[in-house]
Amino acid sequence: MSRTPAKQILVQLLSGVREPVLVVDVAAKDWRTKYFNPALVRLLGMSSGDITGQSGEKLMFRIAGTAGVNALRECDADHPQIDFDSQFMKSDAPDMHINGRVMSLQGNSSLRAVFLNEVPPQQASVPTSSGAFRTSINDTVTVFLNREPWLEVLNRDAAIAAREQAWLAVIVFRVEDFDSYVETFGQHAGDSALKRIAHSLRRRLKRSGDTAGRIADDEMAIVVHGSMAPAARQFANSIADDVRALAIHHPKSSSGRHLTVKPGVCALVPADGQDAQRMLQRARELLDTRASIAPVPASLTAH
Repeated sequence: MSRTPAKQILVQLLSGVREPVLVVDVAAKDWRTKYFNPALVRLLGMSSGDITGQSGEKLMFRIAGTAGVNALRECDADHPQIDFDSQFMKSDAPDMHINGRVMSLQGNSSLRAVFLNEVPPQQASVPTSSGAFRTSINDTVTVFLNREPWLEVLNRDAAIAAREQAWLAVIVFRVEDFDSYVETFGQHAGDSALKRIAHSLRRRLKRSGDTAGRIADDEMAIVVHGSMAPAARQFANSIADDVRALAIHHPKSSSGRHLTVKPGVCALVPADGQDAQRMLQRARELLDTRASIAPVPASLTAH
């Protein structure tokens, strides 16, 4: 029986390729994993059985965070090749800077091949054609989007929500007394604490469209889709409880003996794309109040 063109392409892609390769079916639920090579098994530190049939969406998020998931989502017939940069967090080794390429496979419109390549530390920032340096869009500590890329996602999603009259929430988390924690234990310990907090936050993200970013040294933020104010409030409080349960010791904490996060939440149906910046501003303002949660407004002008 002759092979289909798509299968021939897959064999060519995976045979003898040293770099990790993942092929997923974006038409299947959770972008089910279809093929992968031994290099990907080594990268993930998982068995082949644990990877086979798993959610390609979750694997991509583990490998490349939101940058990889967004690239996988945006790759289509009009954009058959999408490149991305990210940090891969390894539990038993230093974090790894990677760049990747997502390609739409000819002959099967639902298959996407993801090629991954480790970037040596000295090449993590590379010069662009203009001579300026382009750095990763992901924060190296939390592996969330950096501030500017996250703001781009917020602006885009607010415009879409306004057009579709859908609820959107912005949740900001401030790590309380983080400066004094770093002063007490050092920057390395501070980065380690932020990684643990980011991991707790990441575990709560269920939908691929919910995007996290590090917007300040001590602040992380999430764009949450389809979440009305009560649900957004519950979601924010559950993350704050998770962080408290980490019991990261901080003797100079003003709210106990451990590191905690304070949430600020603004949820509404945006009136236009400009509401994005005002939503973020409102959520951050609430960090400095006792309420922490914005009341449900008819529009932001009601605040």
